[in-house]
Amino acid sequence: MKLRTASVILIVNLLSIVMAGTVQGRPSFATTRNNNCFECHTSMVTGRMEVTAEDSLTNLGTQLDGNVRGPLKTFKVAPGQVVTLSVRVLDGNNRFAVQIKDFEKPAQRNNASNLLIWSPANDADNIWTRQQVSNPPYFTKNLSPNNGISGSLSPITYTFDLLIESGTPVDIYELVFAVPGIRGGARVYQEEHFYIEVLSPFDLNRDGIVDSADISLMVDHWHTDEPLYDIAPEPFGDGIVDVQDLIVLSEHLFEDYRMVAHWKLDESEGAIAQDSVRDKDGTLNGEPIWQPADDKIAGALQFDGINDYISTDFTLNPVDGPFSVFAWIKGGASGQVIVSQTDVTVGRSTILGSTWLGTDPSNGKLITTLMELPHGPLESEFVVTDGQWHHVGLVYDLDGLQRHLYVDGVEVAGDTDMVGPVASDGGLYFGVGKNLDVGSFFSGLIDDIRIYPLALNAEEIQALVR
Repeated sequence: MKLRTASVILIVNLLSIVMAGTVQGRPSFATTRNNNCFECHTSMVTGRMEVTAEDSLTNLGTQLDGNVRGPLKTFKVAPGQVVTLSVRVLDGNNRFAVQIKDFEKPAQRNNASNLLIWSPANDADNIWTRQQVSNPPYFTKNLSPNNGISGSLSPITYTFDLLIESGTPVDIYELVFAVPGIRGGARVYQEEHFYIEVLSPFDLNRDGIVDSADISLMVDHWHTDEPLYDIAPEPFGDGIVDVQDLIVLSEHLFEDYRMVAHWKLDESEGAIAQDSVRDKDGTLNGEPIWQPADDKIAGALQFDGINDYISTDFTLNPVDGPFSVFAWIKGGASGQVIVSQTDVTVGRSTILGSTWLGTDPSNGKLITTLMELPHGPLESEFVVTDGQWHHVGLVYDLDGLQRHLYVDGVEVAGDTDMVGPVASDGGLYFGVGKNLDVGSFFSGLIDDIRIYPLALNAEEIQALVR
Protein backbone atom coordinates (compact mmCIF):
# COMPACT_ATOMS: atom_id res chain seq x y z
CA MET A 1 0.00 0.00 0.00
CA LYS A 2 1.41 3.35 -1.01
CA LEU A 3 1.17 6.10 1.61
CA ARG A 4 0.91 9.83 1.10
CA THR A 5 3.42 11.97 2.97
CA ALA A 6 3.04 14.90 5.35
CA SER A 7 4.90 18.17 5.86
CA VAL A 8 3.03 21.00 7.64
CA ILE A 9 3.24 21.13 11.45
CA LEU A 10 0.96 22.86 13.91
CA ILE A 11 1.00 22.70 17.71
CA VAL A 12 -2.10 23.43 19.79
CA ASN A 13 -2.71 23.25 23.52
CA LEU A 14 -5.34 20.89 24.87
CA LEU A 15 -8.61 22.60 25.78
CA SER A 16 -11.94 21.22 26.92
CA ILE A 17 -14.04 23.66 24.90
CA VAL A 18 -15.64 22.49 21.67
CA MET A 19 -15.57 25.54 19.40
CA ALA A 20 -18.79 26.80 17.83
CA GLY A 21 -19.03 27.05 14.06
CA THR A 22 -19.32 24.82 11.03
CA VAL A 23 -17.15 22.45 9.03
CA GLN A 24 -17.84 23.12 5.38
CA GLY A 25 -21.42 23.78 6.37
CA ARG A 26 -21.74 20.76 8.60
CA PRO A 27 -23.87 21.08 11.77
CA SER A 28 -22.53 23.62 14.24
CA PHE A 29 -21.75 23.01 17.91
CA ALA A 30 -22.68 25.20 20.81
CA THR A 31 -19.84 26.11 23.12
CA THR A 32 -19.93 23.37 25.71
CA ARG A 33 -17.97 21.29 28.16
CA ASN A 34 -17.88 17.79 26.76
CA ASN A 35 -18.51 14.94 29.19
CA ASN A 36 -18.67 12.02 26.77
CA CYS A 37 -15.39 10.50 27.86
CA PHE A 38 -14.10 7.86 30.21
CA GLU A 39 -15.15 8.38 33.85
CA CYS A 40 -15.59 12.09 33.21
CA HIS A 41 -16.55 14.23 36.20
CA THR A 42 -15.41 17.74 35.36
CA SER A 43 -13.29 19.53 32.81
CA MET A 44 -11.13 21.39 35.37
CA VAL A 45 -8.16 19.07 35.37
CA THR A 46 -4.44 19.14 35.94
CA GLY A 47 -3.61 17.08 32.84
CA ARG A 48 -2.40 18.99 29.77
CA MET A 49 -1.00 18.05 26.38
CA GLU A 50 0.15 19.48 23.09
CA VAL A 51 -0.91 17.96 19.79
CA THR A 52 1.27 18.29 16.70
CA ALA A 53 -0.38 17.44 13.38
CA GLU A 54 1.54 16.94 10.16
CA ASP A 55 -0.56 17.28 7.02
CA SER A 56 0.80 18.02 3.56
CA LEU A 57 -2.48 19.22 2.08
CA THR A 58 -3.70 21.99 4.36
CA ASN A 59 -2.09 24.76 6.38
CA LEU A 60 -3.77 23.81 9.61
CA GLY A 61 -2.90 27.17 11.11
CA THR A 62 -5.83 28.61 9.20
CA GLN A 63 -8.14 25.89 10.45
CA LEU A 64 -7.56 26.09 14.20
CA ASP A 65 -9.06 29.12 15.87
CA GLY A 66 -8.81 29.87 19.57
CA ASN A 67 -11.91 32.08 19.55
CA VAL A 68 -15.06 30.61 21.06
CA ARG A 69 -16.93 31.52 17.88
CA GLY A 70 -14.18 30.27 15.61
CA PRO A 71 -14.46 27.30 13.26
CA LEU A 72 -14.13 23.74 14.39
CA LYS A 73 -10.63 22.29 14.21
CA THR A 74 -10.47 20.35 10.97
CA PHE A 75 -7.95 18.27 9.07
CA LYS A 76 -8.78 17.83 5.39
CA VAL A 77 -7.38 14.49 4.35
CA ALA A 78 -7.58 12.41 1.17
CA PRO A 79 -7.92 8.62 1.34
CA GLY A 80 -4.48 7.05 1.34
CA GLN A 81 -2.82 10.10 2.89
CA VAL A 82 -1.05 9.65 6.21
CA VAL A 83 -1.59 12.19 8.98
CA THR A 84 1.09 11.93 11.65
CA LEU A 85 0.04 13.05 15.11
CA SER A 86 2.51 13.69 17.91
CA VAL A 87 1.03 14.01 21.37
CA ARG A 88 3.25 15.59 24.02
CA VAL A 89 1.86 14.95 27.49
CA LEU A 90 2.89 17.84 29.74
CA ASP A 91 1.57 16.36 32.96
CA GLY A 92 -1.35 14.24 34.13
CA ASN A 93 0.73 11.07 34.60
CA ASN A 94 1.93 11.11 30.99
CA ARG A 95 -1.12 9.22 29.78
CA PHE A 96 -3.93 9.98 27.38
CA ALA A 97 -6.61 8.22 25.36
CA VAL A 98 -7.65 8.62 21.72
CA GLN A 99 -11.08 7.98 20.24
CA ILE A 100 -12.00 7.81 16.55
CA LYS A 101 -15.70 8.35 15.86
CA ASP A 102 -18.11 8.79 13.00
CA PHE A 103 -19.03 12.47 13.33
CA GLU A 104 -22.40 12.17 11.57
CA LYS A 105 -23.77 9.31 13.69
CA PRO A 106 -24.68 10.81 17.09
CA ALA A 107 -25.62 7.44 18.55
CA GLN A 108 -22.12 6.17 17.88
CA ARG A 109 -20.46 9.39 19.01
CA ASN A 110 -22.05 9.04 22.44
CA ASN A 111 -20.70 5.52 22.82
CA ALA A 112 -17.19 5.52 24.26
CA SER A 113 -16.40 2.23 22.50
CA ASN A 114 -17.44 3.23 19.00
CA LEU A 115 -15.25 2.63 15.99
CA LEU A 116 -11.81 2.70 17.56
CA ILE A 117 -10.10 3.59 20.83
CA TRP A 118 -6.45 3.57 21.85
CA SER A 119 -5.89 4.03 25.54
CA PRO A 120 -3.50 3.06 28.35
CA ALA A 121 -4.00 -0.50 29.52
CA ASN A 122 -4.02 0.55 33.16
CA ASP A 123 -2.99 3.32 35.51
CA ALA A 124 0.46 1.90 36.19
CA ASP A 125 2.21 2.01 32.83
CA ASN A 126 2.12 3.18 29.25
CA ILE A 127 1.11 -0.10 27.64
CA TRP A 128 -1.53 0.62 25.05
CA THR A 129 -4.59 -1.42 24.19
CA ARG A 130 -6.61 -1.22 21.00
CA GLN A 131 -10.37 -1.65 21.08
CA GLN A 132 -12.64 -1.66 18.07
CA VAL A 133 -16.20 -2.66 17.30
CA SER A 134 -17.31 -4.96 14.53
CA ASN A 135 -17.65 -2.18 11.95
CA PRO A 136 -14.48 -1.65 9.87
CA PRO A 137 -12.70 1.42 11.27
CA TYR A 138 -10.95 2.21 7.97
CA PHE A 139 -7.97 3.34 9.99
CA THR A 140 -4.51 1.96 10.55
CA LYS A 141 -2.19 3.13 13.29
CA ASN A 142 1.45 3.00 14.27
CA LEU A 143 2.42 3.93 17.81
CA SER A 144 6.08 4.59 18.33
CA PRO A 145 7.67 2.74 21.29
CA ASN A 146 8.43 6.00 23.06
CA ASN A 147 8.41 4.63 26.59
CA GLY A 148 8.21 6.81 29.65
CA ILE A 149 7.99 6.52 33.39
CA SER A 150 4.45 6.79 34.71
CA GLY A 151 4.06 9.84 36.89
CA SER A 152 7.28 11.43 35.68
CA LEU A 153 7.31 15.20 35.52
CA SER A 154 9.28 15.09 32.25
CA PRO A 155 7.07 15.56 29.16
CA ILE A 156 6.75 12.43 27.03
CA THR A 157 5.90 12.48 23.33
CA TYR A 158 3.95 9.74 21.58
CA THR A 159 3.57 9.65 17.80
CA PHE A 160 1.24 7.63 15.63
CA ASP A 161 -0.05 7.70 12.07
CA LEU A 162 -3.63 7.80 10.90
CA LEU A 163 -4.39 6.44 7.45
CA ILE A 164 -7.91 6.76 6.09
CA GLU A 165 -8.26 3.82 3.76
CA SER A 166 -9.88 4.10 0.34
CA GLY A 167 -13.53 3.14 0.37
CA THR A 168 -14.35 4.64 3.76
CA PRO A 169 -18.10 5.35 3.99
CA VAL A 170 -17.56 8.15 6.50
CA ASP A 171 -17.41 11.81 5.40
CA ILE A 172 -16.13 13.27 8.69
CA TYR A 173 -14.35 11.51 11.54
CA GLU A 174 -14.22 12.93 15.04
CA LEU A 175 -10.85 12.57 16.74
CA VAL A 176 -10.87 12.99 20.53
CA PHE A 177 -7.83 13.22 22.79
CA ALA A 178 -8.48 12.79 26.50
CA VAL A 179 -5.80 13.37 29.14
CA PRO A 180 -6.49 12.31 32.74
CA GLY A 181 -6.07 14.49 35.77
CA ILE A 182 -7.08 14.88 39.38
CA ARG A 183 -9.39 17.44 40.97
CA GLY A 184 -10.33 17.18 44.60
CA GLY A 185 -9.26 13.55 44.65
CA ALA A 186 -11.60 12.69 41.78
CA ARG A 187 -10.33 11.20 38.53
CA VAL A 188 -11.25 13.47 35.64
CA TYR A 189 -10.43 13.99 31.97
CA GLN A 190 -9.91 16.99 29.77
CA GLU A 191 -10.60 16.64 26.06
CA GLU A 192 -9.62 18.17 22.74
CA HIS A 193 -11.75 17.47 19.69
CA PHE A 194 -10.55 17.48 16.09
CA TYR A 195 -12.43 16.68 12.92
CA ILE A 196 -11.03 14.86 9.91
CA GLU A 197 -12.87 15.62 6.69
CA VAL A 198 -12.33 13.00 4.01
CA LEU A 199 -11.59 14.67 0.68
CA SER A 200 -11.68 13.47 -2.89
CA PRO A 201 -8.31 12.17 -4.16
CA PHE A 202 -9.02 13.89 -7.49
CA ASP A 203 -9.08 17.47 -6.17
CA LEU A 204 -5.31 17.74 -6.26
CA ASN A 205 -4.97 21.35 -5.10
CA ARG A 206 -7.72 20.98 -2.46
CA ASP A 207 -9.73 24.01 -3.63
CA GLY A 208 -13.00 22.08 -3.71
CA ILE A 209 -13.37 21.62 -7.46
CA VAL A 210 -11.65 19.45 -10.07
CA ASP A 211 -10.60 21.70 -12.94
CA SER A 212 -7.72 22.79 -15.18
CA ALA A 213 -5.61 23.75 -12.15
CA ASP A 214 -5.57 20.11 -11.08
CA ILE A 215 -4.56 19.02 -14.58
CA SER A 216 -1.68 21.50 -14.49
CA LEU A 217 -0.49 20.08 -11.18
CA MET A 218 -0.53 16.57 -12.58
CA VAL A 219 1.43 17.66 -15.66
CA ASP A 220 3.99 19.36 -13.40
CA HIS A 221 4.62 15.96 -11.77
CA TRP A 222 4.66 13.96 -15.02
CA HIS A 223 6.70 10.74 -14.92
CA THR A 224 7.41 11.09 -11.21
CA ASP A 225 6.31 8.70 -8.47
CA GLU A 226 4.65 11.41 -6.37
CA PRO A 227 1.77 9.53 -4.68
CA LEU A 228 -0.58 12.53 -4.48
CA TYR A 229 -0.76 12.60 -8.29
CA ASP A 230 -0.40 8.88 -8.99
CA ILE A 231 -4.13 8.14 -8.76
CA ALA A 232 -4.48 5.33 -11.32
CA PRO A 233 -5.23 2.54 -11.28
CA GLU A 234 -7.43 3.25 -8.28
CA PRO A 235 -7.05 3.32 -5.37
CA PHE A 236 -3.24 3.42 -4.93
CA GLY A 237 -1.72 4.00 -8.37
CA ASP A 238 1.10 2.12 -10.06
CA GLY A 239 4.23 4.06 -9.11
CA ILE A 240 4.34 6.60 -11.95
CA VAL A 241 2.33 9.66 -12.97
CA ASP A 242 1.36 9.09 -16.59
CA VAL A 243 -1.52 9.05 -19.07
CA GLN A 244 -3.52 6.58 -16.95
CA ASP A 245 -3.67 9.14 -14.16
CA LEU A 246 -4.70 11.89 -16.58
CA ILE A 247 -7.53 9.75 -17.94
CA VAL A 248 -8.89 9.07 -14.45
CA LEU A 249 -8.61 12.75 -13.51
CA SER A 250 -10.48 13.80 -16.66
CA GLU A 251 -13.37 11.52 -15.68
CA HIS A 252 -13.85 13.69 -12.59
CA LEU A 253 -13.46 17.12 -14.19
CA PHE A 254 -15.77 19.83 -12.83
CA GLU A 255 -16.84 17.80 -9.82
CA ASP A 256 -17.49 20.33 -7.07
CA TYR A 257 -16.74 19.25 -3.50
CA ARG A 258 -17.43 22.63 -1.91
CA MET A 259 -21.19 22.16 -1.78
CA VAL A 260 -23.03 21.22 1.40
CA ALA A 261 -26.17 20.28 -0.53
CA HIS A 262 -26.93 19.51 -4.17
CA TRP A 263 -30.31 18.49 -5.49
CA LYS A 264 -29.61 17.65 -9.13
CA LEU A 265 -33.31 16.90 -9.85
CA ASP A 266 -32.23 14.38 -12.47
CA GLU A 267 -34.54 11.58 -11.34
CA SER A 268 -37.09 10.14 -13.74
CA GLU A 269 -39.60 8.81 -11.21
CA GLY A 270 -40.41 8.59 -7.53
CA ALA A 271 -41.30 10.99 -4.72
CA ILE A 272 -37.74 11.72 -3.54
CA ALA A 273 -35.34 14.41 -4.78
CA GLN A 274 -31.91 13.13 -3.84
CA ASP A 275 -29.25 15.29 -2.22
CA SER A 276 -25.98 14.01 -3.65
CA VAL A 277 -23.83 15.57 -0.90
CA ARG A 278 -25.24 14.72 2.51
CA ASP A 279 -28.35 12.64 1.93
CA LYS A 280 -30.67 15.48 2.96
CA ASP A 281 -33.15 14.27 0.37
CA GLY A 282 -36.21 16.31 -0.49
CA THR A 283 -39.78 14.99 -0.45
CA LEU A 284 -42.07 15.78 -3.39
CA ASN A 285 -45.46 17.16 -2.35
CA GLY A 286 -48.43 17.46 -4.70
CA GLU A 287 -47.64 15.89 -8.04
CA PRO A 288 -44.61 17.60 -9.61
CA ILE A 289 -43.53 15.83 -12.78
CA TRP A 290 -40.01 14.67 -13.58
CA GLN A 291 -38.85 16.00 -16.95
CA PRO A 292 -35.66 14.12 -17.89
CA ALA A 293 -35.79 15.48 -21.47
CA ASP A 294 -36.82 19.09 -20.78
CA ASP A 295 -33.82 20.07 -18.75
CA LYS A 296 -30.89 22.41 -18.30
CA ILE A 297 -28.53 19.93 -16.65
CA ALA A 298 -29.57 16.32 -17.36
CA GLY A 299 -33.07 16.59 -15.91
CA ALA A 300 -35.54 18.96 -14.24
CA LEU A 301 -38.76 19.01 -12.21
CA GLN A 302 -42.03 20.56 -13.43
CA PHE A 303 -44.14 22.40 -10.82
CA ASP A 304 -47.81 23.18 -11.51
CA GLY A 305 -48.15 26.44 -9.52
CA ILE A 306 -51.06 25.00 -7.53
CA ASN A 307 -49.81 22.63 -4.83
CA ASP A 308 -46.48 21.20 -6.03
CA TYR A 309 -43.34 21.73 -3.95
CA ILE A 310 -40.34 19.98 -2.35
CA SER A 311 -39.68 19.93 1.39
CA THR A 312 -36.35 19.05 3.00
CA ASP A 313 -35.02 19.09 6.56
CA PHE A 314 -31.68 20.49 5.38
CA THR A 315 -30.79 23.42 7.63
CA LEU A 316 -28.33 26.26 7.25
CA ASN A 317 -28.37 29.15 9.69
CA PRO A 318 -27.16 32.33 7.95
CA VAL A 319 -25.75 33.65 11.21
CA ASP A 320 -23.18 30.81 11.23
CA GLY A 321 -21.34 32.00 8.13
CA PRO A 322 -21.56 33.12 4.51
CA PHE A 323 -23.41 30.98 2.00
CA SER A 324 -24.48 30.85 -1.64
CA VAL A 325 -27.56 29.23 -3.19
CA PHE A 326 -28.11 28.76 -6.93
CA ALA A 327 -30.66 27.08 -9.20
CA TRP A 328 -31.76 26.92 -12.81
CA ILE A 329 -35.38 27.95 -13.51
CA LYS A 330 -37.67 28.27 -16.50
CA GLY A 331 -41.12 29.85 -16.33
CA GLY A 332 -42.77 31.01 -13.15
CA ALA A 333 -44.91 34.05 -12.51
CA SER A 334 -44.90 37.17 -10.37
CA GLY A 335 -44.94 36.48 -6.63
CA GLN A 336 -43.84 32.87 -6.94
CA VAL A 337 -40.98 31.44 -4.85
CA ILE A 338 -38.02 29.30 -5.87
CA VAL A 339 -36.29 28.62 -2.51
CA SER A 340 -37.56 29.52 0.97
CA GLN A 341 -36.62 28.78 4.58
CA THR A 342 -39.39 27.88 6.99
CA ASP A 343 -40.21 29.45 10.35
CA VAL A 344 -39.21 27.60 13.53
CA THR A 345 -41.08 27.71 16.85
CA VAL A 346 -38.94 27.56 19.99
CA GLY A 347 -41.04 27.67 23.13
CA ARG A 348 -43.22 30.75 22.81
CA SER A 349 -40.95 32.38 20.26
CA THR A 350 -40.95 32.04 16.48
CA ILE A 351 -37.73 32.31 14.50
CA LEU A 352 -38.75 33.69 11.13
CA GLY A 353 -37.66 32.18 7.87
CA SER A 354 -37.63 34.02 4.55
CA THR A 355 -37.65 33.78 0.77
CA TRP A 356 -34.10 33.14 -0.32
CA LEU A 357 -34.96 33.31 -4.01
CA GLY A 358 -38.28 34.47 -5.41
CA THR A 359 -40.02 36.87 -7.76
CA ASP A 360 -41.55 40.26 -7.05
CA PRO A 361 -45.37 40.04 -6.79
CA SER A 362 -45.85 42.97 -9.18
CA ASN A 363 -43.33 42.42 -11.96
CA GLY A 364 -41.56 39.04 -11.80
CA LYS A 365 -38.14 40.49 -11.00
CA LEU A 366 -35.74 38.38 -8.92
CA ILE A 367 -35.84 39.24 -5.19
CA THR A 368 -34.78 37.93 -1.79
CA THR A 369 -36.38 38.68 1.57
CA LEU A 370 -33.48 37.24 3.59
CA MET A 371 -33.00 40.10 6.04
CA GLU A 372 -33.00 41.31 9.62
CA LEU A 373 -35.72 43.83 10.43
CA PRO A 374 -36.09 46.74 9.83
CA HIS A 375 -34.26 46.16 6.53
CA GLY A 376 -36.35 45.42 3.46
CA PRO A 377 -36.12 42.93 0.60
CA LEU A 378 -33.40 43.15 -2.02
CA GLU A 379 -34.93 43.46 -5.50
CA SER A 380 -33.21 43.28 -8.85
CA GLU A 381 -34.23 44.86 -12.15
CA PHE A 382 -34.09 41.52 -13.96
CA VAL A 383 -37.36 39.76 -14.89
CA VAL A 384 -36.83 36.00 -14.64
CA THR A 385 -40.39 34.91 -15.46
CA ASP A 386 -40.04 35.32 -19.25
CA GLY A 387 -40.19 31.61 -20.08
CA GLN A 388 -36.46 31.29 -20.75
CA TRP A 389 -33.88 29.31 -18.79
CA HIS A 390 -32.14 31.47 -16.17
CA HIS A 391 -29.46 30.68 -13.61
CA VAL A 392 -30.48 32.52 -10.43
CA GLY A 393 -28.62 32.84 -7.16
CA LEU A 394 -28.18 34.53 -3.81
CA VAL A 395 -24.83 35.14 -2.11
CA TYR A 396 -24.93 36.18 1.54
CA ASP A 397 -21.64 37.74 2.66
CA LEU A 398 -21.50 37.48 6.44
CA ASP A 399 -18.36 39.62 6.68
CA GLY A 400 -20.04 42.59 5.04
CA LEU A 401 -23.56 41.58 6.13
CA GLN A 402 -24.73 42.12 2.58
CA ARG A 403 -26.83 40.21 0.04
CA HIS A 404 -26.06 39.85 -3.65
CA LEU A 405 -28.41 38.55 -6.36
CA TYR A 406 -27.17 36.95 -9.57
CA VAL A 407 -28.84 36.07 -12.88
CA ASP A 408 -26.99 34.11 -15.57
CA GLY A 409 -23.63 34.70 -13.89
CA VAL A 410 -24.01 38.48 -13.53
CA GLU A 411 -24.72 40.40 -10.33
CA VAL A 412 -28.06 42.17 -10.74
CA ALA A 413 -28.51 43.60 -7.21
CA GLY A 414 -26.49 44.12 -4.05
CA ASP A 415 -26.80 45.83 -0.69
CA THR A 416 -24.85 48.98 0.01
CA ASP A 417 -25.56 48.90 3.76
CA MET A 418 -25.39 46.12 6.35
CA VAL A 419 -28.58 44.07 6.67
CA GLY A 420 -27.81 41.40 9.26
CA PRO A 421 -26.86 39.23 10.91
CA VAL A 422 -29.80 36.98 10.01
CA ALA A 423 -30.53 34.05 12.31
CA SER A 424 -32.87 31.28 11.15
CA ASP A 425 -32.48 27.51 11.13
CA GLY A 426 -35.67 26.16 9.57
CA GLY A 427 -35.82 23.60 6.80
CA LEU A 428 -36.11 24.50 3.12
CA TYR A 429 -38.93 24.51 0.59
CA PHE A 430 -38.35 24.47 -3.16
CA GLY A 431 -41.09 25.86 -5.37
CA VAL A 432 -43.18 27.58 -2.68
CA GLY A 433 -43.01 30.24 0.02
CA LYS A 434 -42.32 29.45 3.66
CA ASN A 435 -46.02 29.57 4.64
CA LEU A 436 -47.30 27.60 1.62
CA ASP A 437 -49.33 30.64 0.60
CA VAL A 438 -51.53 30.48 -2.48
CA GLY A 439 -49.77 32.44 -5.19
CA SER A 440 -46.29 31.48 -3.97
CA PHE A 441 -46.33 28.03 -5.64
CA PHE A 442 -43.95 27.99 -8.61
CA SER A 443 -45.29 27.20 -12.10
CA GLY A 444 -42.43 26.03 -14.26
CA LEU A 445 -39.19 24.05 -14.26
CA ILE A 446 -36.55 24.03 -11.50
CA ASP A 447 -33.22 22.28 -11.89
CA ASP A 448 -29.85 21.79 -10.17
CA ILE A 449 -30.23 23.46 -6.76
CA ARG A 450 -26.86 24.01 -5.07
CA ILE A 451 -25.88 25.38 -1.66
CA TYR A 452 -22.32 26.38 -0.73
CA PRO A 453 -21.06 27.30 2.77
CA LEU A 454 -19.13 30.25 1.37
CA ALA A 455 -19.64 33.43 -0.62
CA LEU A 456 -18.74 32.47 -4.18
CA ASN A 457 -16.91 35.16 -6.14
CA ALA A 458 -17.81 36.44 -9.60
CA GLU A 459 -15.48 34.07 -11.45
CA GLU A 460 -16.76 31.03 -9.56
CA ILE A 461 -20.37 32.01 -10.25
CA GLN A 462 -19.73 32.49 -13.95
CA ALA A 463 -18.20 29.01 -14.05
CA LEU A 464 -21.51 27.56 -12.79
CA VAL A 465 -23.32 28.99 -15.80
CA ARG A 466 -20.90 27.68 -18.41
